[in-house]
Amino acid sequence: MPHPENVFFSDHGEHRRRQLGVREPEIEEALREGTMIEPYPDTGRGPSYLLLHGTGEAPFTL
Repeated sequence: MPHPENVFFSDHGEHRRRQLGVREPEIEEALREGTMIEPYPDTGRGPSYLLLHGTGEAPFTL
């Protein structure tokens, strides 16, 4: 899985992150501690992953 310092947010991803009220530290935590549900080796943007992580009040996927 990617290291938190090697992650970038697309415009759409940043918009959804703000819309859902997910803070960047929560995403960094999910990258370190989350469960990989499915890898996407080549999305045209490099490797991507569907992650599940419970932080705060409810689990979320990214």
